[in-house]
Amino acid sequence: MPTRSSTEALEYEKKSTLAWLSFIGSIIAVLMSIMDIQITNAAIGTIQTAMKFPLEKGSWISSSYLMAEIVTLPLSGLLLKALGTKRYAFIFCALFMLSSLLCAQAWNFSSLIIFRAFQGAAGGALMAFAYNLIIIKLPVHEHTKANTLFGATVALAPTLGPVLGGVMTEAFGWQSLFYINLPIGLLALCLMMVGLRDDIYQRCVKLRIDFIGLITVVVGLGCLQYVLEEGRSKGWFSSTPIFMLSMTALSALSLFVVNELRVREPLVNLFLLKNRQLLVSCSANLLAGAALFGCYFLIPYFLITIHSYSPIQISHVIIFGGVAQLVALRYMPGILTNINIYVLIATGSFLFALSAVTWSFASTNFHYEWMIVAQILRGLGGTLMLTPLGILATTSIQKDDAASASILFNVSRTLGGALGVAVLTTLVSTQQTHYYANLMQPYQGEQDTLTAPFALLLHQSYQFAFRDTFQIIAVLLLATGCTFVLLRLHGCVNFQKKR
Repeated sequence: MPTRSSTEALEYEKKSTLAWLSFIGSIIAVLMSIMDIQITNAAIGTIQTAMKFPLEKGSWISSSYLMAEIVTLPLSGLLLKALGTKRYAFIFCALFMLSSLLCAQAWNFSSLIIFRAFQGAAGGALMAFAYNLIIIKLPVHEHTKANTLFGATVALAPTLGPVLGGVMTEAFGWQSLFYINLPIGLLALCLMMVGLRDDIYQRCVKLRIDFIGLITVVVGLGCLQYVLEEGRSKGWFSSTPIFMLSMTALSALSLFVVNELRVREPLVNLFLLKNRQLLVSCSANLLAGAALFGCYFLIPYFLITIHSYSPIQISHVIIFGGVAQLVALRYMPGILTNINIYVLIATGSFLFALSAVTWSFASTNFHYEWMIVAQILRGLGGTLMLTPLGILATTSIQKDDAASASILFNVSRTLGGALGVAVLTTLVSTQQTHYYANLMQPYQGEQDTLTAPFALLLHQSYQFAFRDTFQIIAVLLLATGCTFVLLRLHGCVNFQKKR
């Protein structure tokens, strides 16, 4: 007969195996959901031709997804309590697959945006779920390994999206970008259902819902995203609707913060931000999200607008970043063991900034080799930033705070991404208009007779606009890197692990 200790060891091994199965399934779901944010970027020109909308409106395809994801993330903790882990995983994985099917069947631009929002809502729930499983399912000594895998997925998925999107669009049409989610989603769902098979749903006696927090965060973030996307085209605050929506967003988000600090059972426990380690990681995650998702949209936008690249040509450029990420991930466990985490994040920020500087140079001095260098630097820098940030966020958080910590960390990255895509797209458009007006001044009144200079000046104005935008990204990333250097030198935040 097996001894008590051997029985306990077998039981522990079984629980560990099931925990890792559920986590691997959730990571595949995260890969699918993040990949889908960017998978349309390489094919944006093809979709725009098929659905006949202005190319600058294409940012809505990513932003509608991100906006819905942001709104869902704060609700994830409440939904997890209400549904239990197994039901939660099943419902949102199934919803993601269903919304993907609807996206493939979209008949116009508006319907695609609506279905993308459903996708984003399910994606936000799956993102929070994977982060949550690290804390509540896996033992502390395995958190570094799990966080490395989570960070690798978050870093690699946005690169895989456009690469896969470019290849599939050329071979099977843009609808295939969404059909691919069906087999991936089924694999993720099967693994999660097996890994969570022993989870017993315990109905709460009474589930308190923070309705004020729920309403204010949905209204505030929704209005903010719309203002950022449509503000420029409508004249910003000279437009009454934009002004009213801006005030609504400000009021709703202010009320949300006040309410969360006072209510007994908040939607999100903002007091966790008293933990400096979590606060630092969330703040850096916001900027990293803005730079990362902003670049993932800007690079295809640049290649289509300036050089008329096809989806497959765009994927050939982006893949170099993916290769660099895979190389970095191969050595990440050893790097994390031997290099201080703040030094690592600072190094990643500087490499990412150098990538943005290289793209800025390539905007007006185009050479294919410069794009390859920029992508390799971005791949290395993004990986060295995101993986340590995830470890920084989780290693000081207790299990009871897992849901709120997951929300704060993931909202910071997704909100940064949504703001980055919206603000950087607006900046390109604003700067292009400014440069074009200046370049056209010597030719005023002669546009009808100077078709060739007209096209050339339009091209140059876009080059200058992209140059300026990439330079701004570089400045933000340099500031982030310098901040982590100072934190390391002065020891303002000590990196500590849970015991």
